[in-house]
Amino acid sequence: RHMTELCRHSSRHAGSIGDKEATDYIEKTLTEDGFTCHREEFAVRGWEFNSFEFYDQTAGCDAVGAEAQYFSGSCDYVGRLYSIKEAELSSLDSLPVEGKVCFIDTEKAGGPFKKNAIAERLEALGAVGVIFIASDYMGNYPSTKTVRSPFIEKIACVAVTPLLALYLKASSEHIFRLK
Repeated sequence: RHMTELCRHSSRHAGSIGDKEATDYIEKTLTEDGFTCHREEFAVRGWEFNSFEFYDQTAGCDAVGAEAQYFSGSCDYVGRLYSIKEAELSSLDSLPVEGKVCFIDTEKAGGPFKKNAIAERLEALGAVGVIFIASDYMGNYPSTKTVRSPFIEKIACVAVTPLLALYLKASSEHIFRLK
């Protein structure tokens, strides 16, 4: 019964209404079972998901199939995406990424630890955003946990479905807005 109740709250990312409802339920249940509960509040980095936008200004349409990554930073960027190919991942320090949103143009960027390391390095080099092709997704919705590094402070991290990745590859001259 507890799992059913907790799963009822579809989105429980930090600070969301679902997070508060799930926390209230857990506290109520533990208190009823005789435990003393104490809540501690602390700041959590994260995107303000109500305002996430990925828009192709050249085509005049939303880039459907993109999701902001929990616990990443955010940005307000308008410009072309800077494409980074698989062969370039080992030489990020030599690429002109400062002030850009980088599209990691390969599905072979590795698992979360490798993607975390790429995002962390791009942040250190001054990139404002990074877009990864998600390896897990449902329809038009990639996972919100493709990147989840506790060391990311500013860089906006986004995951896209393979279908949207194909569109981004074909639209390399387009101007995008990521906000």
